[in-house]
Amino acid sequence: MLITRQIVKRSIAHCKFLSSIRSQNDPRQHSIEDRGLFYKIPENDFHSLFPSLTMLPAHFRRIPSLLDEFSIMVREPALEIIQLLKLADYKLPPIKYILWGPKGYGKRQSLYHIMHYGHLAGYFIIPLLTARHMVSNHDDITPSENDDKIDQPITSAHWLTVFSKSSARKFLEEWTSSKGYHWTERESSDAGASLLSMVEYGAGRPRSASKVIAALMSEIKQQAGERNVPLLICIDGINAFHYTTKLRYQRQYIPVERLTMMSAFKSLLDCDWTNGAVVGTVTPLPHYVRPTQNPEDSFSVFTQMGKEAFDQLNPFIPVFVDKYSKEEAECQLDYYNETKWLTNPNSQTPTGRNELLFLSDCVPRKLEELASWR
Repeated sequence: MLITRQIVKRSIAHCKFLSSIRSQNDPRQHSIEDRGLFYKIPENDFHSLFPSLTMLPAHFRRIPSLLDEFSIMVREPALEIIQLLKLADYKLPPIKYILWGPKGYGKRQSLYHIMHYGHLAGYFIIPLLTARHMVSNHDDITPSENDDKIDQPITSAHWLTVFSKSSARKFLEEWTSSKGYHWTERESSDAGASLLSMVEYGAGRPRSASKVIAALMSEIKQQAGERNVPLLICIDGINAFHYTTKLRYQRQYIPVERLTMMSAFKSLLDCDWTNGAVVGTVTPLPHYVRPTQNPEDSFSVFTQMGKEAFDQLNPFIPVFVDKYSKEEAECQLDYYNETKWLTNPNSQTPTGRNELLFLSDCVPRKLEELASWR
């Protein structure tokens, strides 16, 4: 990884940005020469990757409707992980790539770029893009019938519904279950049934949806090594699987391990399967589990993830997502001007552009917020 990082940095030093801010729309062809340029995710690919806008954060949901497109800047962290995915040995347990950095620096944007690459490269993508929100619905908890776990009927059924419409659908139609499953006293599925039939059953039966997800993840992990299709697990907020939730049951906070759905997803982070990779972003720890930090240690992948997440995910490859370089920030402003996001005439002047860059400190989220009202 260090060799790759050094090569990339040396290439950046000699890279000249193209006069156009647009790159080709196929991430499989992106290289360091495309860094800082924007490319558009075609509409069909966008709907395959994000069949529901609830998979996106609020500030991303408005982009397709306002700009009539969903474009992503090609940045170094995504390019590095895509290159590593191309070189990985999928006969080994899954390699974990962790995008980390301060809030608002563009970790999600890099994750979406990698997802689009995986879609076009033929990966079986399992999108877990709302990990933190999966444990926020206090009204969606019910004790499981067969063990001491807690089910989340509505959240589980919604995830299955979205999953059945995603790019994974073609694989779910082809892959079959290795054994039969009993969902209730009257309902079951036979061995050899397509995984899609299991998903559709769970989506239509919220009461059994959490069990279906547990069985589905078990089947996918088991069959991954036997198939010629690599898995790509994409998680936004990967450390959400490693701390106690704020959900309560019988006056006690529920640990992630007791949630049937979250426990099944968390099993994808284990090293007991092959032919796949995990790409995740790190989100700030909730205040109720955030440890007291020394100022010198407050900014590191360890303190951002938390000890439990760091220990379980280790070994992994951390990839730091920095704020925009001056050239990237300039290209972002060019994109805002091209798409009419910036309408104030002063934003077209060198003075206005320098003001936006100064106030935002080239932080992607701050630059977007400033541009949204100027």
